[in-house]
Amino acid sequence: MVFVESSPQRKVIVVNLTLLKELEDVKKKQDVLTSRLAKKIEAKVERSIIEAFHDFERFFKDNGFEVQADERIITASYGNLKAILKYDVPATPHVGSYFVFDLIFEMQETTEYQLLLISKDKNTDSSCNTAKDSDQPLRQHIEKVKENIGSTEDRIKNFTKEIWAFELRSKKQKKKDDRIIHDSVYELLTALTTEDE
Repeated sequence: MVFVESSPQRKVIVVNLTLLKELEDVKKKQDVLTSRLAKKIEAKVERSIIEAFHDFERFFKDNGFEVQADERIITASYGNLKAILKYDVPATPHVGSYFVFDLIFEMQETTEYQLLLISKDKNTDSSCNTAKDSDQPLRQHIEKVKENIGSTEDRIKNFTKEIWAFELRSKKQKKKDDRIIHDSVYELLTALTTEDE
């Protein structure tokens, strides 16, 4: 937008309709792509939840535990020993991950972890790229949306190659220094429970 002074009392706004229309067109395209990517992410999250519960059940059954599962919680018991994997559907996404489980061990003492579903790929963001309205000049804003369109198209094209993993974090852990990352919950539980041997 450009302000042109037509008289000392009145300002006239000159708008470049061609650029405004182009901006609306690229934003519309970005919205369509973002929606497609979000559906792919949602489907992969759902598969990952099923796989996580299956791995948890298989690991503990392999180790002689009794396992009981409900919709959002699975519990493994052996005498007074208990391990629980559960989740709630969040109102807003967890920053830096696609999904978060609670993993609780009631062994000699109770230990609580967060189990984060993350991407191992460096150039992904767990949220979909969208350009926000800003005070940038119109042409720059259009170029930024076009860049986002390109990266979203690339991500959709290569989505099946994206590698996701599970990161274990103690609920007391403040920093990401000692990251424990494994490709499956079974692998993670194996490493976690044989660490001290």
